[in-house]
Amino acid sequence: MLRLILILTLLPPQEDDLRALVRRLGDDDVSARDRAGRALELRGTASMDALAKALEDPDLEIRSRANVLLDRIDPSYFLSSRIVVQRERKLRQLALPGPPRAKMASTDGAEFHFERRRWIEGGKTVGSVLRTYAYKQLDGDLEWSPTSVRSTRDLRIETCSTHSPALIFIRGEETEPLTIVLKGTRRWLCDVPIHFSAPKEGATRRIGKFTVTLEWPQLVLRCDDPLPPSLVTLMLRDQDVQARTTTSPVPDVAWAIDEPAIFFPEVLDMKENATAAWCGCDGQPTRSDLRPATSEKRWVRIDGNGVRGIHELASVSLVLHVPVEEPFEVTSPPLK
Repeated sequence: MLRLILILTLLPPQEDDLRALVRRLGDDDVSARDRAGRALELRGTASMDALAKALEDPDLEIRSRANVLLDRIDPSYFLSSRIVVQRERKLRQLALPGPPRAKMASTDGAEFHFERRRWIEGGKTVGSVLRTYAYKQLDGDLEWSPTSVRSTRDLRIETCSTHSPALIFIRGEETEPLTIVLKGTRRWLCDVPIHFSAPKEGATRRIGKFTVTLEWPQLVLRCDDPLPPSLVTLMLRDQDVQARTTTSPVPDVAWAIDEPAIFFPEVLDMKENATAAWCGCDGQPTRSDLRPATSEKRWVRIDGNGVRGIHELASVSLVLHVPVEEPFEVTSPPLK
């Protein structure tokens, strides 16, 4: 008899049982609704089909609670709809209508400024240095590169491993206006709330290509694909983590992070600096096969003054800022 009871407890939850719990989400008794919600959440992904069907229930209370539970069990369930809803707000400056403004071109979330300067060696113009600078209007990351430069024909682009794509060089005394085409990727951040009820060591939540794991006393973010370290830093921030204990609140812990500045040297005549290349490097542009730094992992402390272990936490909530990748292309106005 004991063996039969044990087998029954190990069997997956029956569909009728799940339906009954879902119906109880609309019970007249608030405590009964709460108990049903906790039971469904504890059953995890096994509850998801029943909860998904409940999103079409005529009872508003059932629909609302099912929505919250699905979000807690699988934060990526509503990711695509979140992206649609948040996109316009997150990309605060959208592409400007009408003809391009002088020396500027816009795309969603960024405005690019262009500049052309003659490069002179020995009193003679030997080429043009083209500068591109992006003013970000998004919380996230931009990468771009020049794909073509045209006058009356396509021109050969020279680059520097250190200073390109911000600076590129076109050799020759071109007198015609030049047009630059840039292609790149923007990564803006979509906010996804994550909740751990009665958290346990090793509990995980999967959102797209990212995983958040509780490894006391830390939350650990892991990325399937490596990303720029500055972007991974933005994805998980200590100020977005809130922990509630079974006794008293856990204060947030702030950590200062300094981002390195990037310096773009001005273009100088060779007479002023006889050893400088067009990009500012000593002698000639840098040639390197080194790849940009990337990161696949980040952690923040949950912490808590006086908390001795994860068993004293009632819940941990956070907001993960998930990067949404979009390609873009911009074309500069003619640069004289």
